[in-house]
Amino acid sequence: MNQMSAAAAQAADEADRENNKPSRDIALYKRVERLSGDQHNALRMLPMERMDFAASLNSIVLTVSEFSSAARDYPIVFAQSNDKIMPYAITGYKQGENVYVDQEGHWRPNHYIPAFLRRYPFIFMENDQGTGFSLCLDMDCPFLSTESGEPLYEKGQPSVLIEKAMEFSKAFQTEAEKTAAFCEQLKALDLFITQNARFKMSQEAGGEEVVVAGFMVIDEKKLNALSDETFVELRKTRALGLIYSHLVSMGSWADVVS
Repeated sequence: MNQMSAAAAQAADEADRENNKPSRDIALYKRVERLSGDQHNALRMLPMERMDFAASLNSIVLTVSEFSSAARDYPIVFAQSNDKIMPYAITGYKQGENVYVDQEGHWRPNHYIPAFLRRYPFIFMENDQGTGFSLCLDMDCPFLSTESGEPLYEKGQPSVLIEKAMEFSKAFQTEAEKTAAFCEQLKALDLFITQNARFKMSQEAGGEEVVVAGFMVIDEKKLNALSDETFVELRKTRALGLIYSHLVSMGSWADVVS
């Protein structure tokens, strides 16, 4: 039996590995540095034609703007990340395995690629003063080069690539804040319940039983028991459509274990 927890907290990576917890999306970034024209002037970015870098991620954080697209391809669940609850797309049922990346490093055709992966290798991180965010880069990214590709800097100034990365990262940060607020709204209404998913693999796949455990979902019974006033408020804040996308996404478990 394979058991996976969908927990995706960003802290305690070493402890989780020792306790056989799943790999987490934040583990994608190995050696992060703040971008600097002096330090990174010679770097270039090769086309991102492969997704090997995400092959070990069995859950990937989502933002609310992605729900409608992601729900068609992945189960969307919720998990605690530090002091926040955030939504995640389940991309595997075993530790360190993403079933949406094939042996050639290609993402499963015609499936939505989460923004968290499309942002890579860039990421916003809080500056030393705690007054804002700086654009950073994973120096272990396999697409970095000093010989070919699109330059990060031109004559010491940020290139178009960096400007686009900055714009994308800002938008992602904004959506992440909206997502955290949405999850807090659901938590305040006590709509989350912890749930496990149990599957029997086909004989061709070994016939083993797979248990995906430790994630949270929205309880339809609790949702339906809300007052009319609260239900209308969820609709006005556009939370209701997100809730339904999450519930619809539960039909995508077959894609994960097929």
